[in-house]
Amino acid sequence: LDEPIRYPDRVAPWLRQSRSETLLEQLDRRSIDLLWCAGHRSWRLASSLSVMLERPMVIDVDGHAEAAALRRQRGLRSMVAGVITPSESLRDLVARSYTNCEVTSILPGIALGDRDRDLRRNPDSDGPLGLSVLGTGRNRTHDRVLLEALAGLRERGVSFQCVMELSGPVSRATWRTAQKLELTDVLTAIEEPSRMATLLAAGDVLVRASIEDRIRPVVLQAMAEGTPVVTMPERWLDHLDEDHGATVVQRPTSQCWLEALDRLLGDRAHREAQGEQARNTVSAHNRSSDRARLVHDLFERIVGHDPLPMHEA
Repeated sequence: LDEPIRYPDRVAPWLRQSRSETLLEQLDRRSIDLLWCAGHRSWRLASSLSVMLERPMVIDVDGHAEAAALRRQRGLRSMVAGVITPSESLRDLVARSYTNCEVTSILPGIALGDRDRDLRRNPDSDGPLGLSVLGTGRNRTHDRVLLEALAGLRERGVSFQCVMELSGPVSRATWRTAQKLELTDVLTAIEEPSRMATLLAAGDVLVRASIEDRIRPVVLQAMAEGTPVVTMPERWLDHLDEDHGATVVQRPTSQCWLEALDRLLGDRAHREAQGEQARNTVSAHNRSSDRARLVHDLFERIVGHDPLPMHEA
């Protein structure tokens, strides 16, 4: 792989062509066989470069939102040589529209190493349990029922501390709800979880508080650390289920959240068993080395295709 092509993502429409031509001059000095597009903001520019360089392009989709957006891009259908999706269900969704290229499912990957014992709570200690919560601040109803469940845990005598991602349009309302429920003494709010991924992954339980239809790296990192995941059902994610170290809250009510969290936090044997299952899942399906090999194999198959799909359009 060559170095990533970086460019300002906010370019006036009348400057896009000149921007493409400038990049083309830079790329002419490289030996390029294929363009790998990560992120929907790269699609427009990559398609222009693909035509000018006469090289195929592959789009890497990270979740349902990008898959749905890609289906709406009719102009790309004759230009894209391959699409990578993070699940089989998303592969089937994209393949309905992109019938003339290879659409394949390759799970996201991370480097699997030894567990980070330094940040984890000593399981034999009597200290409070650690909760890591992702995705609050986006949906007021989802946030409220989860916070009510946390308040219910305190009423049942469960001792815990919570690091909570709080970013989004309803963040202030969510924090006011936490104040009303008298939870602010056990909550620490953060805006950017990627900067604290190691800390979040080292909690006793990781909670996905909103439906995102994608797997963020911090979730895989937590699973690799042996941290069980509690999540709402997401139809586009085939690999977050009870058999893979995740507790699925079928109905997003405060009572359902409370029962799921109470069982994990109150039953050490069950929590450790779920955590071990989560780590085994990542070890079997989400190794970065496996993903790299599968992506490379896809690229080799596409580069070997002749002629390019866009020449037939």
